[in-house]
Order: sequence, then C-alpha cells, then structure tokens
Amino acid sequence: KHADATINDIVLTMCAGTLRAYLHTRDALPDNPLIAMVPVSLRAPNTGAGGNRVGVLMCNLATHLSNPAHRLETVRNCMNEGKAALQAMSPAQVLAMSALGAAPLGVEMFLGRRGPLRPPFNVVISNVAGPRTPLYWNGAR
Repeated sequence: KHADATINDIVLTMCAGTLRAYLHTRDALPDNPLIAMVPVSLRAPNTGAGGNRVGVLMCNLATHLSNPAHRLETVRNCMNEGKAALQAMSPAQVLAMSALGAAPLGVEMFLGRRGPLRPPFNVVISNVAGPRTPLYWNGAR
C-alpha cells in the first residue's frame, strides 16, 4: 500500500531482484533490463464469475537498476501502462496482441529452436497457480 503497488507488482519486483542477483554472481547480468511476459486478468472487479478475460503484457523488470525501489517503480509503471492499454481494447484485440507477443516462440519451436525470430521477452513470470498434477512434455516433467 505504501508503494501504491499491487501484489503482482511486488512479486514481479522480487523475481527481478532474484534474477538480477543470480545473473550478477555469474557475471552474466545484461546491460539492458530483462523483459517478462506476464499473464494478467482484465476482468472488471464486479463482473461475477462469467468467464475470463486474460491477456499478456511485456513488463520491464528493470534488472539493470541496482535500487530495489526504482525497480518496483519501473515495474509498477510498466504494468499500469500495459493494463490501461489492454483495458481499452476489445477481447479480440487483446487476443491478437497477446498472440503477437508469443508468436516467435511458436516459430522457434517449429524450426527446432533455431528460428530467426526472438520473442520480445526473456522470461515468463506468473503467480497463477498451475495444475495440481504433474505435466510432461517430451518426457520431461
């Protein structure tokens, strides 16, 4: 509340700090900030249980900043701007924009991870609970 941030902003900033520390200790911290693909709910607060309206945002994690308060400010501003932009779109536009951001991953997977396109993000961060049973892909848990 003091930082005028959501719990999601705090989670993203904590992840950013952890990634920064991890990469810094390995002398692998990039000069440019890492970008996270973040799923967000766009459903209005009082709409009941009538389905989901979900989109994805690209969030600047500000891993290039050493000050955690400045990282939080950057994350908060980035998420607020992204949510405002998505709120102004129709559900079809949100779906199209979200798919556009993830499209390079599909191309890379199709071409065997050697595709010419790079996704606009470095990491996916979500605090949405996953399935309760283990999932497997190509034999990997």
